Amino acid sequence: MFWILAIVAAVSALMLFRIDNWSRDFTTNVATTSESTDLKPLRLAITTDEAAERLKQRTADLSHWVWVDQTQSAEGVVVVNLVRQTMLFRFKDDVQVSISPAIDAAPGVVLNAVSRSRVGQGDLGQNPRNIKELFAAMR
Repeated sequence: MFWILAIVAAVSALMLFRIDNWSRDFTTNVATTSESTDLKPLRLAITTDEAAERLKQRTADLSHWVWVDQTQSAEGVVVVNLVRQTMLFRFKDDVQVSISPAIDAAPGVVLNAVSRSRVGQGDLGQNPRNIKELFAAMR
């Protein structure tokens, strides 16, 4: 019994150390990229098709990520749906990435992402970490 309590206490302590924003992470279960937040959209100097292919390859290399589907609009915006499963409790987060052609003078694409937990009121910071992990893999 002692070992079970010790393991639960250790896991709880580790989870608390991973919280980045105490005012957000207990009450919000969605994270979205925006120019006005810490989660900025990702700009890449490649085409939308190249970005979608890179995203598919990189998520295949990442553990706990599953490619769901991909659609493309007439305007050339590619929308990719992914699922990321948390390691410890196996919660699933739905992640949607939009790959849009850049509209300013710089060539390339802009990636925006939304990560949403399927369960719970707070995500303990997992949704922002999902986007950061994904964008780090794309760089």
